[in-house]
Amino acid sequence: MKLENINGKYYLVSDNGRIEINQKVAKAFIKCYEVVPAEKFPYLLLCNNLANFSENYITSFPIKNGAVGFAISEKKADGTLRPITSKEETGEIIKQANEFSLNKKQEDVEEKVKEEINRDDIKPNDKNITAKNVKVFKRAKKKDKKKVSKKKVITKILMAASAVAIVLASLNVGWQLFDSYQSRTVNNDYVASHTIDREMDETPVAVAMPSEENDGLEYTACPYHFEGNVVSYIEAPGLLEGTYPIVKSSTYEDYDYYLHHDVDGNYTKYGTIFKDVNNGEGLSDDVTIFYGHNITGDDAMFGKLSDMADKTMYGDVEIKGQDLYDQNHILYYTDEYGKYELDIFASGVYDGNGIVSLAGNVNNKQDFDEMITKINSESDIVSSTHPEYGDKIVILQSCPDENADDYGGMNRIYNFCKATQLEKYNDLSNEVTVSRTR
Repeated sequence: MKLENINGKYYLVSDNGRIEINQKVAKAFIKCYEVVPAEKFPYLLLCNNLANFSENYITSFPIKNGAVGFAISEKKADGTLRPITSKEETGEIIKQANEFSLNKKQEDVEEKVKEEINRDDIKPNDKNITAKNVKVFKRAKKKDKKKVSKKKVITKILMAASAVAIVLASLNVGWQLFDSYQSRTVNNDYVASHTIDREMDETPVAVAMPSEENDGLEYTACPYHFEGNVVSYIEAPGLLEGTYPIVKSSTYEDYDYYLHHDVDGNYTKYGTIFKDVNNGEGLSDDVTIFYGHNITGDDAMFGKLSDMADKTMYGDVEIKGQDLYDQNHILYYTDEYGKYELDIFASGVYDGNGIVSLAGNVNNKQDFDEMITKINSESDIVSSTHPEYGDKIVILQSCPDENADDYGGMNRIYNFCKATQLEKYNDLSNEVTVSRTR
């Protein structure tokens, strides 16, 4: 798609046709960009729909690369602006604007068809018409008119259908943008509301008791508090967009729920990162698995992390998994028992059935070593990290891109990490360390 000025009007043009863009919206984008980047077209369409829907809504969109989301303000009677912060109200306004845009386009199509049907392009030549042949002329005129009109109507309908297709695509993109914006907002709000200021927190900190199992870490206050099914948080500057809460349930039925719902219960294709149902408390198991989406064209959730498993195009530059790994391969995981560094040592596309069965405890050193050897043999990266028997292994699963050659069957993207504890908050009791052993 590209934004073009045609005879004083602005259009978003694609191979399928073109759609007229509100002049104020188009000029605002052109003022910000000499050439409007392709990734900004969805925002352009959203702002266009809202501008055509009502002059009472003022939209703002991200200017800087990497900025996410948009904002809507309502223009009040006194000229002041009321920022709309409610996700529900924002969603309803976008829904109404998109429906208005679609209905308007359909009305335009119907009007154009009516105009073509009523056109009379055949002009009679008075010198050639006599009383004798007037009936023949009228019949010929009517017949030719039908042919001309039918052809033009078909052409107009095809052109209008292309325009409608663009509108429908823009509505879909608009909802994807809003879904992405809402998912990020919900996650960010949840994390912010559950983060504890350590300097202000007066909660007593557990005192370390001498024992043979003492790992040398002193107890400190946990930076988060937990409620409901949220059991931990994960973050990785450069690999994850912010901090994400992680949920855990006791049934497989909840898998489908968390695939399509955020921590507040809103439906979203971004879902929520969740822990394998077979794993116990914290990182008590030898192998713990977490699941998160890889949304095509979006770095949210495990999107960018999944790029480590294969080569990826960023603009015109091809970035291989090893390049991404070399840039950053460390994540941080926090639960109510401690904070851990997750060091990625293998990444690639594996048979999901085989990997999922690893959740739980390993029988012995031989089984552990064989597991690590097999994982490394199928990895797309080379790492200097080599887990040893007794180390905790964390596996992060997501799906390959829908258009990837290796997508199919139970193939999934996996990042395998060695977990090293950095901070201690509480001890795991003997009762919660017992989990399924393979």
